[in-house]
Amino acid sequence: MKKIFLLLFICTLAQAAFAVDQTKDFFIIPMLNYEYLSFMDQHIHSPGEGLLFTKGNLTPPLSESRNSLMIMGMFKQFIIKEAGEGYADLYHNIVINAEKKMNRHLFYLNVTSQATKPFYGLHTFVGMTGYGNELIRNKSLSLTAGGIVMVTDFDMNLGGIIWPIMPMPLIRLNVETTLINVSFEFLGNTTMDLTLLPQSKIRVTGHFEINPFTVRDIRDLFFDTTFWYRFFSKESQMGDIAGIGAGFKNSGLGTGILNGSYSYNSWEKGKTYELNYYSIYGVLDLSVLKISSGYSFAGREIYDKDNIKKIGNGFFINATLLWQF
Repeated sequence: MKKIFLLLFICTLAQAAFAVDQTKDFFIIPMLNYEYLSFMDQHIHSPGEGLLFTKGNLTPPLSESRNSLMIMGMFKQFIIKEAGEGYADLYHNIVINAEKKMNRHLFYLNVTSQATKPFYGLHTFVGMTGYGNELIRNKSLSLTAGGIVMVTDFDMNLGGIIWPIMPMPLIRLNVETTLINVSFEFLGNTTMDLTLLPQSKIRVTGHFEINPFTVRDIRDLFFDTTFWYRFFSKESQMGDIAGIGAGFKNSGLGTGILNGSYSYNSWEKGKTYELNYYSIYGVLDLSVLKISSGYSFAGREIYDKDNIKKIGNGFFINATLLWQF
């Protein structure tokens, strides 16, 4: 009985924190995160903190104008207990993302740094800026196309000059129906998010991500699928703010772009470290607090892109605390 009252109290707290205030046009959301990975031959602690600023409605119906601003910054550390010889035991991951939508116009900016020393040379960060135009927008479909310019160390030598700039297409597709919501995006990486039965308390969500330029094998396709039971419907007074779920994923340390997904560069160019694993897990989402934990297996570390070390099985726990002001 005490657990039920505690759950209802947290849900009420979440509803108060994330209730839409019609008098406000902007929100500030601070975030705290902690992740722990434990394997037979490796243990990693990962604290993180972030801040999200939004102005306007980020998710209006597809048929409406999308005038909004989003700025997000996230900083995480990865503390590795059993670091390989010659490799660091501390890595930093910094992500800054901004999007400005003006009717059919999209302005995009992203900076990602992943290294033992943040922003230590071109090979430790990726910068992207671009523009897109919404070519199609109706009640169930939105298609935005444009281009981005990516700046990093591509390891390309053109006539004796190291070329750090590459143009790429920007593609964003959104489909919303009563049966399925799909979001597809190409911004360097290729990502897809989908929700089956989005208006039901029982639903399935999936996230899929791959870097088409650095694919080595099937495990370079990262995914996270979850079977959900949401406590309240979207039409209820509480709103869709809480639920429990069970999932299966192929994940790793953060999201990398530079040397393949989930890779971290040391400050010495050419030394890279990656970790990824499969997991079966449970998740509790209360909006202000989200906790997931489960059994991890087939863990592996990859040094310098192709030197693979198996680290066995174990477990993970991930907790995120946030509040909306």
